[in-house]
Amino acid sequence: MILTDVKLFNFRNYKKLEFKPSNKITVFYGKNGSGKTNLLEAVHFCCLGRSQRTHQDRDMMMKNQSYTSAQLKTMRIDGRHDIELKLKNIGGKTVKTAHVFGKKCERISDMIGHASCVLFAPEDMIIIKGGPQERRRFMDMQISQMRCRYLNELSAYNKVLKYRNIMLKDSYIKRIDEKQMEAWEEILTDAGASVVNQRKWFLEYLNEVAAPIYKNISGKNSENFTLEYSGQLKDCDDPHCIMQKHLKENREIDIRRGSTTFGPHKDDIDFKLNGFSMKEYASQGQIRTAVLSLKLAMIDIIWKEMGDKPILLLDDVFSELDPRRREALLEYVGDVQTFITCTDLSDVANAKADSYIRVENTADGAVINIEKIGENQ
Repeated sequence: MILTDVKLFNFRNYKKLEFKPSNKITVFYGKNGSGKTNLLEAVHFCCLGRSQRTHQDRDMMMKNQSYTSAQLKTMRIDGRHDIELKLKNIGGKTVKTAHVFGKKCERISDMIGHASCVLFAPEDMIIIKGGPQERRRFMDMQISQMRCRYLNELSAYNKVLKYRNIMLKDSYIKRIDEKQMEAWEEILTDAGASVVNQRKWFLEYLNEVAAPIYKNISGKNSENFTLEYSGQLKDCDDPHCIMQKHLKENREIDIRRGSTTFGPHKDDIDFKLNGFSMKEYASQGQIRTAVLSLKLAMIDIIWKEMGDKPILLLDDVFSELDPRRREALLEYVGDVQTFITCTDLSDVANAKADSYIRVENTADGAVINIEKIGENQ
């Protein structure tokens, strides 16, 4: 897949921007706060329908503006794709709409799959070092790129989970309607079982691809990197049946706690190095190598599942990598269209980029000037 056109309007500090990126490697450089990461965020937003930096869509809107849009045009094996996401402030609420080929999508998830990307940023260390919710978010974002149905099922699960929790909390005020509760639990179980099965499939696949990449980057055959699904449904072959059973058995406990204590919303990922928890025992360098391995593995997985290689977004990561890891990363880039951001061009001296673009913020911070300064530097 090749990203051919980018158009932004009132996106972060971009009042208006239109440009055609290189088919291979493009380096965006400039001072911190100039808007380099905002460019990558716009691409990520159009690929997955959400930002990698914030949970609040309104954060992507330029200050004091009520309308924002980000548009990508891509060329895939089946032809040209046109994706646009719009944000509008209506009555103090941010409304998001997606458009493919100029036609409004019924759901945001309908636009996913028309463009795909893999992002690697320093804050991705949180995938291993952070809490379970960070690892679930990682899983969900990656699977959603390849399987639109997954996002719909996850959304359905979360929606019904929220409603069940409301019923549990309200049980102190009014008696629970058993038939109504069972009906909601059936929907919860259907969606939850599908979510679990797809997470297990994904993590098994990811482990298979990422493990050898880790060895190659680290150069240490003695370090065995593994990852696996960890959750209450880890060892069961029929998550639907087990979920149904536990929801019913735990209902009294759930009523006392006012929340659902069993299900995929409790899932996690176990990252291990030579059998030991990476979160507890791995060094910063080992964790960085593991996360880089995950990201590079995703390029291969998306390619095999979607038939197209994704866009690779590298946000200020070269300054965080030692020479060996930099070299390994550049080897894997190959023929993948890649956007790299940095503050110092010396960090990407060996990138062999097709174009180097300087990103500058004007005095009032409202407009970004992008200047192409060289070819094959």
